[in-house]
Amino acid sequence: MTDISFLDFIKELRDDTYVGETASPVAVEEVDVAPPSYSTNVPPPPSPEEQAALTAEKRAALEILQSTYEREITHLGQTEQKLLIKRLSEIRQHAIEDVPSRFDPVLEALDEEGDKMVGKLGRYFTKVSGDDKTGLEVKVEESQRLSEKAKVKVEKMKKKVEEEIAEYRRGLIAKEEKAVEEAKNSITALVGKAQVR
Repeated sequence: MTDISFLDFIKELRDDTYVGETASPVAVEEVDVAPPSYSTNVPPPPSPEEQAALTAEKRAALEILQSTYEREITHLGQTEQKLLIKRLSEIRQHAIEDVPSRFDPVLEALDEEGDKMVGKLGRYFTKVSGDDKTGLEVKVEESQRLSEKAKVKVEKMKKKVEEEIAEYRRGLIAKEEKAVEEAKNSITALVGKAQVR
């Protein structure tokens, strides 16, 4: 088996009549080869009247789509508005029903704590009013200390209640925002669908 040199191979590819060392002599016949034929069935460009008719047809189809989507978007907008009002009313009605059961016990506990502190102060004043051994200055200092202690405790409870109320309010706002977002997304999806067409 003889090896074809690379140069012979390249020459053979370039020239059909080349006969290299490894190639066997081949008689090359002249063959009439017609160039490939191309289809002449390409339609002629439309006339200006035909082009105008096509454009009018497309415009009419687009106007029908636009009109249809405008009606659908308007109808969906009205429907979503009604649903949004209903959702917001339900959220607020639930809050109206939920607030007393959720916060009445906390507010009662705060009220009771305030009453308890007032009771302690009252007992202290009753106790020291009959005590002649304790000086007036000590009685005043002790009553101020007890008052400050009661105030700090009640303020701490009040702050906790305010934080709970604020957290509850944030939850309500988040629910309302979600309801608005759902309505908006529904309309946005339809508008996006209309724009794609």
